[in-house]
Amino acid sequence: MESKIQTYARALFEVLNKVPAKEAPKVAQRFHFLLKRRGDLKAAGAVLRETERLLKERKGEQGTVVVASSLGKEEKANAAKALSSLGFVLQEQVRPEVGGGMAVFLGNHHLIDGTLGEKMRKIQRAIFS
Repeated sequence: MESKIQTYARALFEVLNKVPAKEAPKVAQRFHFLLKRRGDLKAAGAVLRETERLLKERKGEQGTVVVASSLGKEEKANAAKALSSLGFVLQEQVRPEVGGGMAVFLGNHHLIDGTLGEKMRKIQRAIFS
C-alpha cells in the first residue's frame, strides 16, 4: 500500500507528464493549494523529493559533460547516444576555465577528466612532488 506522500507524488508526476512545460507552474500552484486545503502542506517537501525521484527514474540520471566551448551537433549527438546507452540523459555545461578537452560526470560521480586544466595539474604535481 502506498503512503500518502507516494500517492501525492505519483499524482503530481502523472499530471506533469500530461501538461506542456509552460503549464507546470500553474500545476504547482494548484497542487500547493490542494495540499494546504487538505492539511498536508507539511508533507510538501517530501512529496516534491519523491516526485523528483520519479522524474529522474523516468528520464534517467543526468550525465554531465563539462567543456570549454559548446559541443557541435555531431559531438552532442554522439555524447547523448553514448550516455543514453548507459541510462543517462545528456546535460552540457560550458565552462571556459577548463581550457579544452572534456570532463564527464555520471550522476554525482566523476568518471573522466580529460580537460586541459586537469592535465596541467597532473604535470604540476609530477614536477613539484
